[in-house]
Amino acid sequence: MKSAGLPVPSGFIVTTDAFRSAGFALSDDLDRSLAAVDPADVGTLEVLCKSARQAIARSGVPDKVASAVRTAYDELGDTLPVSVRSSATSEDQHAASFAGQYDSFLNVIGLEAVLDRILKVWESLYSTRAVAYGLRLGIPHQSASMAVAVQKQLYPHAAGVLFTQDPVSGNEGRYSINVSLGLGEGVVAGDVPSDAFALDSNTLEIVEQKIARKVAMFAPSRVGGVERVEVPDEHQRVPALSEGQLSDLGKLSRRVVDLFYGHQDIEFAVDEDGVNLLQARPVTGDARVPPFEVDWEEPGDAHKTWIRGQGMLGQAPVYLLQEDAIRVYVKSSEMCFEETGAPQARNHIIRFFNGYPYVRSPDVGDKELSGRQERHLSRDEAYRGKGTTLYEAEIRPQVERALADLATFRPKRASLEALLHHLERAIQAYGHVMGNLHWSMAGVTRFDWPTKYSEITGEAEVASGVLLQAIPNKTTRLVGRLRNLARLVQEDPELRVIFQENAYHRLREHELLERRAVQRFRVRFRSLLREYGLRTGAGYGSFMEFAAPTWNMDPRQPLQLVAAYAQHDLDALDRLEGAAKRGRNNAMRRIRRLLANDPDRLSELNSNLAMAVETVNRMENHNHLMEQGVTGALREAIFWIGTGLVRDGLLDHPDDVLHVSMDELRQITNGNRPHDLRTMVGERRDTFQSRARLRPPPTLGSGGPEPISPMAAYQPPVESGLDGLSLRGVGASPGTAIGLANLAAPGSALPNVEAGDILVAQNVGPAWTPILPLLGGLVLDEGAVFQHAALVAREYGIPAVIMTRDATSVIMAGQRIRVDANRGIVELTPDRDDQRYE
Repeated sequence: MKSAGLPVPSGFIVTTDAFRSAGFALSDDLDRSLAAVDPADVGTLEVLCKSARQAIARSGVPDKVASAVRTAYDELGDTLPVSVRSSATSEDQHAASFAGQYDSFLNVIGLEAVLDRILKVWESLYSTRAVAYGLRLGIPHQSASMAVAVQKQLYPHAAGVLFTQDPVSGNEGRYSINVSLGLGEGVVAGDVPSDAFALDSNTLEIVEQKIARKVAMFAPSRVGGVERVEVPDEHQRVPALSEGQLSDLGKLSRRVVDLFYGHQDIEFAVDEDGVNLLQARPVTGDARVPPFEVDWEEPGDAHKTWIRGQGMLGQAPVYLLQEDAIRVYVKSSEMCFEETGAPQARNHIIRFFNGYPYVRSPDVGDKELSGRQERHLSRDEAYRGKGTTLYEAEIRPQVERALADLATFRPKRASLEALLHHLERAIQAYGHVMGNLHWSMAGVTRFDWPTKYSEITGEAEVASGVLLQAIPNKTTRLVGRLRNLARLVQEDPELRVIFQENAYHRLREHELLERRAVQRFRVRFRSLLREYGLRTGAGYGSFMEFAAPTWNMDPRQPLQLVAAYAQHDLDALDRLEGAAKRGRNNAMRRIRRLLANDPDRLSELNSNLAMAVETVNRMENHNHLMEQGVTGALREAIFWIGTGLVRDGLLDHPDDVLHVSMDELRQITNGNRPHDLRTMVGERRDTFQSRARLRPPPTLGSGGPEPISPMAAYQPPVESGLDGLSLRGVGASPGTAIGLANLAAPGSALPNVEAGDILVAQNVGPAWTPILPLLGGLVLDEGAVFQHAALVAREYGIPAVIMTRDATSVIMAGQRIRVDANRGIVELTPDRDDQRYE
């Protein structure tokens, strides 16, 4: 590329001839053993590969090669930091990229360090993962040799990877770009948040973009190597690349494709001089989508159909400790299904493939299933006849007792044995509540208030939402407390500065603790955490990671919500809430006048409305107790035992315990500790990260028709999606609004919203519902009319259109759009002079 005039950092190559000149010779026995070993026999393979690496280390870098490196390095600048990158002859084959299998090193300083890293790159030719990878693909280790690229180290403000062919769909008309701030190491490893862009390969115009909240980045360390550093708040939401830089990158990528006659995987870095190309390799099958290999351990499993786990079973590969919790959860789901026939508990037979859960349901006849469901419904109906519900009479008290029991534990200075015992109790509570009680509650009924309202009144279904506005529940009370805290911030100049700068650590400064306003804020904030501190944001619509911290563990989460409210006109929000209450009361008076001459229909409306109000309260309150409370208690129990292992010198970080199983924790507390727990955890972390690159198929096996997913009822209508210059969906909360689109990527951090923004997302769960009152409107690809986001939108009178399928694909960040929830439509090109929606 450099010879072709492309911008590539200066450097030199230590060739494969130099590697061969070192005369590394494996013994015949070792050579034969490596050729014959089963790649699944990781223990034997590691011993053999370690022997091969030791042979290379003993030989060292030959004097002639070291002299040549010294000369080239002096010409480059003998104190200049460099990157030392692997380039093996086995890489970049059509079906085997070997991407990430060999070692590379960034920010290497000084000749001795450069020679040492060259030797380590040579050794990595026999890394266990690389040899196993080659053996699985039938590529003998003897055929591989290693070159080393030594390049001037850049200090980029952004770096990443560009594929000139979409790596997922194979679309040749799009350039796919992932870019982080700082060094590109975080993009390749997936260790820091990154922005995603798609460019039209012909026009180089941006056709899609997902701007992440980039809280961290990798940067060169002063002493060599790289370090992870925090990104200042003011830069976290700024795109990593400008439109001009993206255009420059696209033009250079075209030249690389022409140079190498085919699609390329290009690593790049952008510094003060512009776009630099670091390396390019052909797009291979493995580089795009690593194979999802399945090992059928149980006889007969391959002849059944398995669907990928959803919801409580996670969005990504599961941690080892998470797998133990899931097994307890599905056992409780089995009990729930046998007793109630709840459809959400049906798929409880589970297997794990490459760390991903797959499930299926048992064979149960329709007659047996309907009998279970009818018996369960009759229990709820019996309670309703007594003026209560199954949830209030049986389920809620059990959950509250479980939480009260777990709350008695005091982790400070607790022994590992006590911490493990508490974790076991938390897992059992999680399994029973989420696997059994949760689905027992959900399996009672999915009350369809909009349909009932339309049947009784003859009006459109979407109009039913007005009668559910501003109904007090756990979520609305949380929002009220956040607003009250924000008001304290607005009233005190010191607090205003702290929250404008996100300098929350200053709340602990001694001189500020003497301020009356700070004292009052701290007291009220601690009170908030006592009631809501177990929140993790889990629940339908959330893309929450199992390792997500609770508010108790990371108070910055609720403090950021307070900061968001403090930026807005709180009096205006109060007026909106008051207007929502008046709107509900006015609508109720109008409907009662409409039905005044039909007392039977009016009575039916009142009874169904009472059930709808109960449903709203149950949906929000159960989430507080179950998804937030019990799940949060489990997360904190995991954190506490991880902290105990760090305290006792066994781990480096509390979350490392996620890679340790319950059986192993029991052995540790019994004194049977692994020889090197840190090494074991590190290897499992690497495995977890490699599994995260996989594309697990939606189904496995060959057992006939796909089982019915419990999420099938939540799929968008057939007519949903892009229709000319509009998106069609389902109106979930009535009203109309016009504003700028605030586009949020799945799993991204809490979006920074301005008053009147229209939030556009794939889905929204409890993690984000506290900010919904700040919005002008809500548009979702997915969703359901009963979900938390839809309920909160109705409570605050926020127009919402859900189930649009395509909103996040066709709407650009900052685009002006119109939400007409009364018709279930999002207009993509509203008339700027139209004042009807302002």
